[in-house]
Amino acid sequence: MTNKKALVVDNDFFFMEFLAEVLEARDYEVIRAYDGKEGISKLDQEDVDLILVDMIMPKIDGGQLIRFIRSKYPDTGLPIIALSIIEQMDGLSGIDADYFIASVHP
Repeated sequence: MTNKKALVVDNDFFFMEFLAEVLEARDYEVIRAYDGKEGISKLDQEDVDLILVDMIMPKIDGGQLIRFIRSKYPDTGLPIIALSIIEQMDGLSGIDADYFIASVHP
């Protein structure tokens, strides 16, 4: 039984399932949120060990979500991975994520 939890916040269902499969293979329980607003709600309900955040989402985008997490949980050292397409990486310089993963848009 796993005790590690990862919150994945992404509005793309298929990419969400891909990330969940990768994380579950590494013994993470995956908590899914399909936009930033739902991500905030999930964080209020669950303690997590890792967060993966898509930068481009409706309602609350990834940058806003990361700023919210850093302000609400400043001392947790919670690792955040920002996900974006390569074309958007230049706009991420002010984002306080621990890691960035960029994909190439088809």
